[in-house]
Amino acid sequence: MTEYQATRATALALGEEQKLIRQGYDFLDEKRMLLAGEIMRQLEQWKGLREDYAEAMIKARETLGAAIAEHGLEDLQVARAPVSEDNPPSIERYDFLGVRLVRVPPRAEVRKALAVHGDSIARCAATFRVLIELARRMAAASGNLLRLADEYARTERRASALENVLLPEIANALKTIDEQLEEVDQEEAVRVRLAGRKAG
Repeated sequence: MTEYQATRATALALGEEQKLIRQGYDFLDEKRMLLAGEIMRQLEQWKGLREDYAEAMIKARETLGAAIAEHGLEDLQVARAPVSEDNPPSIERYDFLGVRLVRVPPRAEVRKALAVHGDSIARCAATFRVLIELARRMAAASGNLLRLADEYARTERRASALENVLLPEIANALKTIDEQLEEVDQEEAVRVRLAGRKAG
């Protein structure tokens, strides 16, 4: 623990420092709450994508089975899948409280894929494109969750250091200084009283 001089100036300076550290702690505490809220939102999004992925996997298996039944495994292995007309997937990057996050918006191809009509190979290719798209969005959400959790842990450590180390240390120092100043004031009062008696 740092040693402080027992003066009124030191007490005032420590009081100001305590106020600033308290403000820093309040900021970190609010940041913790906002990060926790965003983590929960991203987690719900990831769970929704996981459910969509499980449903799309069932559909992909069904269309793969239908394509194998219609064309045979060997013909299916050499068949050319229809070329997608959509552009490559876009990735949007944005900041949340200093944390770099990504968003992969759903492409029109995914919305159209389940409505594809035509032969079994085209339907099979479309359903697997849905899987790829959902996997890409799940990966983005997973990465966001990891980065947010890391930032939450860092913020938690800083807030705990302020709350459990610095603020109590300053509070104890202020208490000690106040007690010492009070003793000095009492000694001075006794001295003045004794000096008054001698003079009288």
